[in-house]
Amino acid sequence: MRFEQACSRLRKSGKIDDKFFELIKDVQPNRTKLFLTRSEDQIRLVRGDFRRYVVSFSEDPDALAMWNYYSKGNRYEGMNIGIDIGSMKGFLDSTLNFDGSVEVQTAKVVYNEEEQISIIEKAILDLREHCEPRYESSVGYCIGTLLSNLKPVLKLECFEHEKEVRLFVDILNKPQNKPTVKYRTNAGFIIPYIELGFGKSSVRSIMLGPSLGDIRQKKAQEEVAREMMEGHGYQVAVESSKIPVRY
Repeated sequence: MRFEQACSRLRKSGKIDDKFFELIKDVQPNRTKLFLTRSEDQIRLVRGDFRRYVVSFSEDPDALAMWNYYSKGNRYEGMNIGIDIGSMKGFLDSTLNFDGSVEVQTAKVVYNEEEQISIIEKAILDLREHCEPRYESSVGYCIGTLLSNLKPVLKLECFEHEKEVRLFVDILNKPQNKPTVKYRTNAGFIIPYIELGFGKSSVRSIMLGPSLGDIRQKKAQEEVAREMMEGHGYQVAVESSKIPVRY
């Protein structure tokens, strides 16, 4: 939808001509991707099918809406885990991408409609500026790659309160590169997923959810949680949600 809006706006303003508009208007996201693979000291550029797995985080550690989404029951039972996303990405890069057939990326979700359209417009104009006529046959693939990369990044503005950051893992489909896929259900849908470690150094904090307990009880629970984490080899900050819950 945003791509169509960007194309129409660029055409209407005269920033792209009718010929270039016709070249890109019906392009769909790519089902294939380029991977820079390594094998026996040789580096090859491989274009192939891939599977993408996505995990979502929030930049807001203490948002009432997020506690409502994900805590158990109506008493906000649970906790959230503070993650260093850069450390996690580095760990996954080092443990997964030994031959170049796995790519790990992180991105902040963009919610604002105008910002979304502007991102797409800039990418289209950059491509138009650097595209030589002899390479016009590659324009569709470049646009398809853009759309494929933006799919996990753009979201409607009504979700802006989530302040979402996504980490996605693209895995080249090849026989020796098949991860163990597991399945879970949510809201009636069957969802495939893969289990990945992320390194203890990636975990930086624990926040206990809003509760009806008094200050003394909350401090006691923080101490228990701290002992629990230390017992498993984690050195993290522990605190309670600052959101007051009253009934």
